[in-house]
Amino acid sequence: MTVNGGTLETPTLDATQGAFSMAAGRLGVHQVLGDLNIAGGTLAPGGVTPIGSSVGTATVSGQYTQQSAATLEIELAGNMPESEYDQLVVSGTAQLDGTLNILLLNNYSPQAGDVFDILNAASVNGTFASMVLPALANNLKWTIEYGTGEVDLAVSLAAIPGDFNGDGTVDAADYILWRKNNGTEADYEIWRANFGNSLGGGAVRVATAA
Repeated sequence: MTVNGGTLETPTLDATQGAFSMAAGRLGVHQVLGDLNIAGGTLAPGGVTPIGSSVGTATVSGQYTQQSAATLEIELAGNMPESEYDQLVVSGTAQLDGTLNILLLNNYSPQAGDVFDILNAASVNGTFASMVLPALANNLKWTIEYGTGEVDLAVSLAAIPGDFNGDGTVDAADYILWRKNNGTEADYEIWRANFGNSLGGGAVRVATAA
């Protein structure tokens, strides 16, 4: 069976009697029996209608393959797994490519130290080629970590060159800290070159592979 467009939403998708492939459209599902191949379009664990309204877990009993034209959409409404953010759980291998698209629900504002265990598998091969990430507070940044059997999305404190006190702005306070700590001439030149710079918000697409 191949889906070439539109929206398919189902609690259970049985792919044990034949290969299932998605070339375009949107798929919302809680359980896939067999292998799932997403050649294009969007996989939304837990559901797709209405978009940006709910979280859930999608389990795949076989292999999961995400190709370069496909997107995995993960909704975050908090930092508690299953109940507050989407997860993809794969019994076999997860082969990754394409895009990871992160959506925030219900005005949720992630904080430094939050970790989202968005994908678990027997093994993980490849990485997402790009990520579409929502804006964070100015002093925060997104990071993604690939393990042998999981993918974690985390929020941590950001840094810019010359921001010695980590407040998101290169200003006189950083110079004072540099002077109190007997900083090096090289650090002073970094501070001077970046004076006035600050971290900015805004949703961004981040390339993760060449």
